[in-house]
Amino acid sequence: MDESTSVCRTQDETAPPPPPPLPMDESMGLAEAFQAGDPDQDMNESEEGNAAESGLDEPRHSSFDAEPTMNMPMRKKIRLTFMPEENCGSGNSTDDEKDMQQQLQSRLFALLRSGDSKHFAVLFNQQPTRTKQMLLTVKDDVGFTLLMSAVKASNLDACRLLIAHHVDVNELNEKKSSALFLAAQKGLVSITECLIDAGASADFQSAALVPAAHFGHIDVVNLLLDRGADANFANQKGTTPLMRAAQEGQAAVVMSLLRKDADANAANMEGMTALMLASQRGHAEIAEILINAGALVDKQTRQGSTALLLAAKRGHASAITTLLSAGADMFLKDERDKTALDNAARRGNEELIRILTIDNQQMLMKARLRKIRSFELVKMSTLYLHGRAQLMPSPMGHAAQPTRLQNHSWLLRSFALPKPLFRNIVQFLPLARTWSTQLRNLNHHLHIDPSHVVHKGIHIMDEILFDAKLDLRDLESIAGVGQLVLLRDSALYQTVLCSYTVGMPMPQELLDDLRQHGDLQGVLLRYPNVDAIEFGLTVASKVLSSLQALVVWDEQRRRS
Repeated sequence: MDESTSVCRTQDETAPPPPPPLPMDESMGLAEAFQAGDPDQDMNESEEGNAAESGLDEPRHSSFDAEPTMNMPMRKKIRLTFMPEENCGSGNSTDDEKDMQQQLQSRLFALLRSGDSKHFAVLFNQQPTRTKQMLLTVKDDVGFTLLMSAVKASNLDACRLLIAHHVDVNELNEKKSSALFLAAQKGLVSITECLIDAGASADFQSAALVPAAHFGHIDVVNLLLDRGADANFANQKGTTPLMRAAQEGQAAVVMSLLRKDADANAANMEGMTALMLASQRGHAEIAEILINAGALVDKQTRQGSTALLLAAKRGHASAITTLLSAGADMFLKDERDKTALDNAARRGNEELIRILTIDNQQMLMKARLRKIRSFELVKMSTLYLHGRAQLMPSPMGHAAQPTRLQNHSWLLRSFALPKPLFRNIVQFLPLARTWSTQLRNLNHHLHIDPSHVVHKGIHIMDEILFDAKLDLRDLESIAGVGQLVLLRDSALYQTVLCSYTVGMPMPQELLDDLRQHGDLQGVLLRYPNVDAIEFGLTVASKVLSSLQALVVWDEQRRRS
C-alpha cells in the first residue's frame, strides 16, 4: 500500500489493498452509510472467525474502531474520516478522497433536509479540525451553506453546533440572502435570536425586517426592532418593512413598526407608499391605521395615482370609504387623465359610483370626526374623574379669560354626566375640520356649476362665523339668522372680530369682503331655492376667494 493513502498500516502488513469505496446513496441510513464507506465491513462473520483461528493479528484500521457483537445485528462504534489525517501520508487529496469529501458533504446536507440533527451532529463531530473548517464554508447546488440549510430545516440544534464552531453567520447565498434573512422569513424566533447573538450584522438585521413583516411574524419583528433594527430600512427597490406589512394586511406588524417611528409617507422607487399599497389590496383597517399615523391621503406616484385611484381601479369599496372619510381628493387624475369616479364608471361599478360623491364624502368625514372626538372626550372625561387629568388655564389674553373659564365650567359639568348622555352631547358639537375639504371640492366645481359654488360657499362662511361667535361672550347678545347679515349690520360684531379678543384679529380687507357678502346672503335667504337665481363665474370666484381667506383665518385663530 502507498504511503499517500488515507489509512496507515504497519510496515510488515501484507494484507491486500481494500476495494474502492462504494457510492453513498442519500437514502441509506447512517449506519449503512458508514458500512458502505468501510472496506473491512465487507468481511462476513465466518471470515472473521477464520482469521481469528489462523492466529493472524492484523492491526486495526487507524480511522475507525469497531467492536463486534455476537448474535445481534451489526452495530459498531465507528469513526469515519474522509480526509487524510495530518500525520498520515503526504496529505495530498486523491480522486478517491475528493469523492469521499463530496459524499460527506452530500450526506450532511441530506441529514439536515431530513431533520436528523442527532446523526448530523455525530457525523460532523467525527471529522478532523481541517475537515470541519472546510464544511463550514461549503455550499450546495443552490448556494446554501450548512448553516442556511439548518435554518431552512428549522434545526436549532444544528445551528448552535455550527455557530459553536465559528461558522460565518453573515455568509450570503446566490440570492444575496443571509441565514438571518431566511430565519426571519420563516418566523423562527429562537434561531433569529441565536444568529443575532452570534454576530449577525446590523444591516442584515434591518434587512431581515422586510420578510418578517411580509409574512406577519410579529415576534420576529419585535425581536429585531428591540435589538436595534432600522424600522425605515429600504431594500434596492425602496421597499420598507412597513410597505410589505401594509400590502399583505399585517395590521399588528404595521402598528409595531409605527410605534418604532416607521415613516408612514416613505415611497418606493415607483412612488408607492404604504397607504397606497394597503388601499390597492383593499386593506381598509390598515389604511385607517396609517392615516391616523399621519399618512398623506393625496400623495401621488410617478404615474399620478393616489391611494383612492388605486383602490377604485381594484374596486375596493371599504378602502375607498376609509379614504373619503379622511378627506381624500376625489378629483385628482392620473396620467391617463382619469379620476377615481371615471375608473369606477368605466368598470360599471354602481356601488363605487354611489360612494364617490361630494355629499357622501361630507357625511363620511363628519361621521369620522365625531367618532374621533367622542373617543377623545370620553377618554378625557374618564381621566379627569379619576384625578389623572386637569384643565389648565387658557394661554390667551386676560380679556378672553371669563369666556374660557365659563367654557371650562360647562366642560366640567359635562364630564360628570353619565357616559351615554355625554356621548350624545358630543355628537351635536360643531365640526370645523371639514371646511377646507369642502372648499377644495368647490374649487373643482367652479367651472361646472357656479351657482352651486355660491350657495355652498355662503353657507360655509356662515358656519365658520357662527362657530367663532360661540367662543366670544361679548357677542352673545347678537342673534339672528345669517351671520354675514349680522356682521354687515353690527358694529360690535365687526369690532370684536378685529380685536385680539378672538386670539387672531381678522384682517380689515377680509372683514370688508364678508360685509359685502352679507348682501348676497340676504338675497339667498329671501330666495333659498338654488335654481331661483343663476350666478356666473365672476361671483362664484369672488365667494371662493373670500372663503379661502376665512378658512385660513379660522385655522390661525384656533391655533392661537
